[in-house]
Amino acid sequence: MLTIRCCKILSDLLMASSPVDKHVFMDKYNVSERSIKYDINRLRSWLNDKKSHVNIAYIPKLGFELSGNSADIYNLQQIYNKETETTIVFSTERLRHIILTLLTEKKFITVNDLAKYLMVSKNTISRDIDTVQNMLEVWDIYIGVMVKSFASVDEAVRTVNEMQVMGIPVSVGLGGADPAMWLKVADTAIKTKPVHVNQVSLEQVIQLPHSELLVVNKLLLMPW
Repeated sequence: MLTIRCCKILSDLLMASSPVDKHVFMDKYNVSERSIKYDINRLRSWLNDKKSHVNIAYIPKLGFELSGNSADIYNLQQIYNKETETTIVFSTERLRHIILTLLTEKKFITVNDLAKYLMVSKNTISRDIDTVQNMLEVWDIYIGVMVKSFASVDEAVRTVNEMQVMGIPVSVGLGGADPAMWLKVADTAIKTKPVHVNQVSLEQVIQLPHSELLVVNKLLLMPW
């Protein structure tokens, strides 16, 4: 199944009377050159799967155009019309995948991982992350980092910091509701100042050294 953007690019090529420069696609769909290359390659694979006699040719210094006779182009138009009936909105699909990955993946996932899996550029994923961040804030959802799954506080801190750099709202929690992890949660929170801390009580906080008490107390009672 083609993505919406691939369908739109194919539609542009079907209607074009001359080659379409890659920058036209980049500006129209607000994506990088790499994303357009992914889309063209995906379209070429799709045409091959459909056993179409039409191909997407690149004319140096001019751009992309469909190569084939009028009958082949007409048949491709019919195939395209059927394809668009079942195609889902790729940007929405991509955002849904990122959100579900962040909510369910137990290990940290990088921008490179997402870009490679979704076949888009890192810049596209970065823009998606900004959108996801706004959506999570509206929904009041945080991405949980469970300290029990990390061998040390430093390892947990590194993961939280990497997520914060990406603009992801992080909640630091115990992991498996294990009360023995409360000090590890507090130590991680002190060093990272996340937007939310889960399952650490004030009764546990008062056991901390006095120099750290005010910091964690502030974390539990109000935003940073």
